[in-house]
Amino acid sequence: MNNPKTANRKLVILGNGFDLNLGMKSKFSDFAASKYGKEVLQQNRWKNPRPYWYNFEENMAQNYNNVFLKKLRGEKEEVKSSHLYEFSYYLKQYDNISEKLTEYLETAQDKVFSGENEIVSRNKANPFKHNQTIPEVMPKIAEKLKEADAVLSFNYTQTPQEIFNVSDERVIYIHGSLKDKNIILGANNDINFQGEINEFAPLRKKFRRDVNDFIRRKKPDADLLNEFKEFDKQFYSFRSLPVEFYEDGILPEVLELDENYEMISKYFVDDQYNNWLKQNWDKAMKIEKKWEQNSRISPEIIDYVSNNLFRPFRINLGIGIYSLNEIEEISVMGHSLNSDIEVIEDLLQSCLKLKKVNIFYYGEESITEKMRKVEFVLKNVYHSDVDVNLVDYWAK
Repeated sequence: MNNPKTANRKLVILGNGFDLNLGMKSKFSDFAASKYGKEVLQQNRWKNPRPYWYNFEENMAQNYNNVFLKKLRGEKEEVKSSHLYEFSYYLKQYDNISEKLTEYLETAQDKVFSGENEIVSRNKANPFKHNQTIPEVMPKIAEKLKEADAVLSFNYTQTPQEIFNVSDERVIYIHGSLKDKNIILGANNDINFQGEINEFAPLRKKFRRDVNDFIRRKKPDADLLNEFKEFDKQFYSFRSLPVEFYEDGILPEVLELDENYEMISKYFVDDQYNNWLKQNWDKAMKIEKKWEQNSRISPEIIDYVSNNLFRPFRINLGIGIYSLNEIEEISVMGHSLNSDIEVIEDLLQSCLKLKKVNIFYYGEESITEKMRKVEFVLKNVYHSDVDVNLVDYWAK
């Protein structure tokens, strides 16, 4: 385990622009124009005239709001005409899009990998006629990825591993991966879901991250997974706590645990969370034992929730970074800083010892766009003297 007092860690954040600069056709407009996208996008009402992933996901949340308000107002006929009256239809559309997007990106990813493998093969066959590989064309990118203790990927692809030889254990997929076939689409902005009932929790990225983590840890069958989903979505209702905590007689103990927790990061494992976990572990295990005696919930779910100290899943940066307070340098590659803003803001604000941020840009980016990203970082870092650098993707 790393020593948080001495470690000076480096983190890389990857967004879709990273894959685009490798030649992958991973834009929303690419998917929409493909046979995979046409199969599903013409069947739903989630189109957005601005062809970006973050607009598409934002539009999903706006559709949720519209339907929810119409249901409250009793405008049943309007809701029915929008094909969104039955939530099962809404969720099926979501699942169809996720499935087709997985198929599309697997194909797009394979084309990039095949091209790179062909270059490597040619170089081996004829070493006197060397063709540059992608890492050789992008040496600064390759350097930062090699130095990184962890890579936080908002993408689904294996490009860091396959193209830049980053080890699997250093890549943290915040929204699932093609390899595990568990990609996450959905809305991330809490404002879109204030006061919601449980019904639309499955469209939230936070809920989907919980589900992916439960699958990774417990390898559940279909029945256990469905039971967990029904339980976990209560964390995202207006109550914020599962009713079973009250019914099974553990609510006072759970609330007492919360009184001792001073939260800094909302989404990530940090020093405060780790210390709280150590100090309250024995209490949590006693609560778990009491809960098991009084509950009909599956023991696998009780064990999972108890090990998280009765809270939703927190993003852990893996074996490379023990705590956010270890991070001194962050490199942002291909992330627009327009999507998943709550998560990025939380990360920047919670890295209390951050000294340097590198923002990689491509040649066609405007000065206005570059400055917007710099201002976003400076607005959210804990210390105002953090060094923010703009770095060209093709920098030597």
